[in-house]
Amino acid sequence: MIPKIAVVGSLHVDLLLRTERLPHPGETLLGKELRMGMGGKGANQAVAAARLGAKVWMVGRVGRDEYGKKMVENLRRNGVEVSHVRVNGRPSGMAFIFVDRRGENLIGVYPGADEGCGVEDVEGARSVLRKADLLLTQLELPLPTVERALEVAAEEGKKKVLNLAPSRPLSPGAWKGIDVLVANEGEARRAVGRGRVRDLAERLRRKGPEAVVITLGERGSYLMTGEGGRRVEGVKVRVKDTTGAGDAFCGALAVALASGRPLEEAVLWANCAGALATTRVGAQEALPSREEVDRLFRRLVSEKFKGGGKEGLGP
Repeated sequence: MIPKIAVVGSLHVDLLLRTERLPHPGETLLGKELRMGMGGKGANQAVAAARLGAKVWMVGRVGRDEYGKKMVENLRRNGVEVSHVRVNGRPSGMAFIFVDRRGENLIGVYPGADEGCGVEDVEGARSVLRKADLLLTQLELPLPTVERALEVAAEEGKKKVLNLAPSRPLSPGAWKGIDVLVANEGEARRAVGRGRVRDLAERLRRKGPEAVVITLGERGSYLMTGEGGRRVEGVKVRVKDTTGAGDAFCGALAVALASGRPLEEAVLWANCAGALATTRVGAQEALPSREEVDRLFRRLVSEKFKGGGKEGLGP
């Protein structure tokens, strides 16, 4: 069966400037290359899941401008269903991204039309959440919108994955409505304070999620469930740009979970997707195909996954 995923999230245009290093406060740097691409964590994760074989519905907002038209058309071209992407009077959201020679980035986001995505958009998309196997959402939309999406998905009996990006405070009820929480190390520390990765994962899980995944770049991910914590191996690649890695990971994790795969195996598959996304420049243009992820997964799969993992994940 084809996994079905509803993404409630942001849509942005990305302006990416490559520089020798990241700028210091008050400093002006000359760039080596300027690119414009389609982005936003919601749209990126929707495209990531669609490229990996899922049926994907996008719920969000764009501006009544050329950027908005381009974003919607780009989603269609990538196989994402866009009937619940609505238009409002605000300018489309934009992200301003610096990427240095090591692939590290610095990002500023103007939400624009995303700020007009409200609870009514979620209610209007209830039929989509009913059809989906899983809700995937992030925190670039207004918090009441995200929290209502989690509530509606719970009412419809669906699995819920929240990417804690950017890290923002959630209500106690929202924390308890999350099946799998995904954060990188920085986002985890901003949410619960300093500490070792295991401590961060424990503190995040005590807030209510069934499981917590902290992504660690080439070191893989740290998975915490009610049975304890463990690191899931990563893969070293030649990094060009880390911009889309987290979104590739989240889209892949959603596809694997919606396909009914065990959580640890799903995290390993998502690690492969995240690593592959760093080998190319950009966000959506860097997202890997199903064939690429399966090939890398087969290379990495350990003895405990033999038999179930060799043929890849998903439908």
